[in-house]
Amino acid sequence: MLLPHNIKLFSEDALMTTDCHKQLSLGRVLGKKITADFEGGRITSDAGGLILRLLDERYEIAASAAQCLRDPRDPGKTVHPDVTLLKQRIFSIALGYEDANDAETLRSDPVLKMSSGRLPETCGDLASQSTLSRFENRVNSKDLRRLADWLFALYVKAHPAPREVIVLDIDSTDDPTHRHQQLSFFHGYYEEHMYHPLFVLDGLSGFPLACVLRQIGARIRETSRRVWIHMASGYPYQRLFTLAVETLKAAPT
Repeated sequence: MLLPHNIKLFSEDALMTTDCHKQLSLGRVLGKKITADFEGGRITSDAGGLILRLLDERYEIAASAAQCLRDPRDPGKTVHPDVTLLKQRIFSIALGYEDANDAETLRSDPVLKMSSGRLPETCGDLASQSTLSRFENRVNSKDLRRLADWLFALYVKAHPAPREVIVLDIDSTDDPTHRHQQLSFFHGYYEEHMYHPLFVLDGLSGFPLACVLRQIGARIRETSRRVWIHMASGYPYQRLFTLAVETLKAAPT
């Protein structure tokens, strides 16, 4: 069908309009306002880290976790506090940079610096790979126990009682390694060198409750026992269902 050229099918008022925002506010770091715009300058491909930083600040995840770690260093000679190292490591992994070697490049990244509590231009760079490796290797079993207790306390805070039912999802997963990492072994089923951690998750929300390397069955059973004790203290008289993919009593070594 041909229409005369002066006939309009849609009025101008009916056309969809688009609101374009030229700036986006993302909170503050050390009193400085963070604003995302399209003016160029220093470019980063990991701007999503600023959103994660806002979530971390709301729930104080990194700051609370850092208090569970002992720091034997001399405070007067410390350049990178534990909370900064922890934020750098957490946000790097969340952005897809799980290897500490990536720190040699990312330590000067503006987004990672702001996510870790430093200004992008005037503050010094973040920690190097060697510093991060020393930080991870000095964590001992007592630190891990305090972190596990803190994680469950955070779970109770995020899931306040009373609750009609609690579902625990217990399952393992494969975490490929570079073959020469400590406690890394070859797995015949997955046909690769890997870690084989066991996770305990909330079956409804997916919140992590515990994680332990599958080395010996006794350690796995101990983790299960501690989760049950925490559940009994945090949620008395609650119905509890367990979805166990593997039987903990016969956990392989």
